[in-house]
Parts: sequence; C-alpha cells; structure tokens
Amino acid sequence: MKTFLQTLFSGEVPATLSAPLAGVSDEAFQRILRDCNAPVISTEMIPTASLAKHPKGLPKILRWYPGIHPINAQLFGYSAEHMVQTIDLIRYLQPDIIDINMGCPAKKIFRNAAGLALMNDLPRATRIVRAVRSSFSGPLSIKIRLGVQPGDFRAPDFARMAESEGVDFITVHGRYRTTYSQPADWDSIAAVRDCVSFPVIGNGDIFTLEDARNLIKRTGCNGVMIARGLLGNPWLPGRIDRFFRTGVIPPEPTLQERLRVFAQHLDYLIQQYGERKGILIFRKHAAWYLKGFRHVSQFRRQIFTLTRPEEFYKLVIQIVLNDALNPRTD
Repeated sequence: MKTFLQTLFSGEVPATLSAPLAGVSDEAFQRILRDCNAPVISTEMIPTASLAKHPKGLPKILRWYPGIHPINAQLFGYSAEHMVQTIDLIRYLQPDIIDINMGCPAKKIFRNAAGLALMNDLPRATRIVRAVRSSFSGPLSIKIRLGVQPGDFRAPDFARMAESEGVDFITVHGRYRTTYSQPADWDSIAAVRDCVSFPVIGNGDIFTLEDARNLIKRTGCNGVMIARGLLGNPWLPGRIDRFFRTGVIPPEPTLQERLRVFAQHLDYLIQQYGERKGILIFRKHAAWYLKGFRHVSQFRRQIFTLTRPEEFYKLVIQIVLNDALNPRTD
C-alpha cells in the first residue's frame, strides 16, 4: 500500500495543496475546501509558543475541524522545544503533514524571531527542523520565501538544509519580505528546484488553472500551493488537481453551486462562532465570493452592514438579478 507521501507525489502528476491563511483557514473554511474537493487542506498557523505555555488552551487556540484529511498542520514559532511540545499535543489528531512556517512576514511574528525571521538564522532553523524530524515520523515540510531582503537569496541554503535533515518536501513562496504589488519570482523558485533532489512546491500568484500549469512548466516544481487564489474560489484546488490528473479543463462551478457554497459557508461559520460573530466574519468572505459578478461594486458597502443570514441571501439574489437585467454592453 502506498504511503500518503507516495500518493501526494505520484508519477508525473503535480501535487496541489491549499495554503494556511491567517484569519481565513478556520474550521468552517476547512469544511468548505473539503466540500469542494481540495486534495490537501491546511490549518491556520498554529502558535507553538502559546500552546507550549498554555496547553490547556488547546481547544481555543487550535483551529482544526475533526475528521478533515488529508490535512497539513502548519506550526510557527522560534523554539525547537515549543515545536516538539506542540506536536505531542496535536498528535492524537493524526496530522497528515507537519509543516514548519519559515516564511510569514507579519510584523508580530517576525519580531518574535519566528516565521520569515528564521531565514536570518540558519543555525536556529536547523535545530528546529532536526528536533521536529526526531519527534514526528510522518511527512514533514517547511515553507519558506526567497529570503528576507531582496537580493539576499537564502532559499537554496534552506532547501539544502531541509533535504539533508530529512524533510520530505519544501514549499517556496517566490517573494522576499515584499508586498503583493510585486509579482512572484518564479525563476528564483526554479533555481531552488534545481539545487535539490527532493520535491519542491511552488507558491505565489496562482489564481487560475493556467497559472498553475505555467508555474509547473516554468519552474519544474513537483506541485503548487494556492493561497490568495482560494479567497472566494474554494473550488480552485480541486479543479487544478483534476486538471493535472486528466489534462482536461474542468467546468467552472455553476451559479447554483456558487450560491450553495456561499450559503453553506455562512452556515458553517454560524455553527462555529455563533450567529453574531459568524456573520461578522462572513462579510469578508461574501465580498470575495461575489467578486466575479459584474455589478457587485454597487453593493460592496452594503455587504459590510449586513447582520442577519437572510440579508445575505436577499443581497445575493439582488446582485444576480441585477447582473442578468443589466448585462455588460462592451
């Protein structure tokens, strides 16, 4: 029987993974991705320092819907000891992948010597990887950027370190600590791919099937990780995976399917957080889901004032009818 890792990187079919998104990849979003056939789903980043210091807070800190598999549990922190303690706490959930975040540029994380800050400290990063590898026998990965500052290309050193320490694969986001206004540097991802022999996942600016295909073609990577492309489009990972496996472009989700998932996501959030908080969180998701409608800009401000589930449903019907009755004339 093939192991999960062998299945993930089977033959010539690139892997498709969903990235952890802070403030997005909660239990409700994990359930939606599962419903939309995402091949590998991720938790939000798991704060190892918080869990190591407050292990009884696990139910509140950990965002992980029971029974979601395959799932990638992404850990962040500055301490090898905290990482190992966290793995012991979550082991009972049987994560399919443990991923160490060495790429998050958020100020709060960076100034605490975690996330992308680890790319300025290869010895510390190595100690963390070595400790986690000793503690966890399943698939292990790390997620990095090209480096911290443009021109300081540290990703090859980290990739070689990861491979030598027994990491199973690496995900490379093709940016430094730079804004998303600058395109991801896929050529630098290719340079990382060329310097190691274990699987490399490419990440950055994947919003369509064509983007995924072009990244694989240009970099030679063994798969893609989708991040911002998930927002309002939870069908994308499943469609990319199907395309990679069959070579056939799957149809876009129908309007009926879009509306079903829209309503289901709201329901999942209310189940998780209660009606008031669930609706507040869903407002941003509603704006993402409705982005593809031609005339949605007329209703954008209204989206962020809604307070009842039925108000969302009425607004969606209004937007759909408005688009149907006022088609684009250009």
